[in-house]
Amino acid sequence: MSTVDTLILSETQRAVLAELITAEQRHATRWWTHMNELRRRNELPDWAKGKDVGSSHDHDLWCESRKALNQALFGSDDPGGDCRIEVKV
Repeated sequence: MSTVDTLILSETQRAVLAELITAEQRHATRWWTHMNELRRRNELPDWAKGKDVGSSHDHDLWCESRKALNQALFGSDDPGGDCRIEVKV
């Protein structure tokens, strides 16, 4: 049996945390977008070839993980995020 410690944050701390996580998620979105474009042009670097990098499946998994984190921390799937980008296949 495990116990879960609850972190109590002030409204200011919660806002700062949300801002930092949102910034990281936007950075990850840009990274995924670049990898998707490289994949579409068949220009992925060797380390990424043959992997799911930049694919729709990769994006879907990332969105699920992101929503789970946001739900756990903020009670919202996408608090101000950018998970609604168009996936180019």
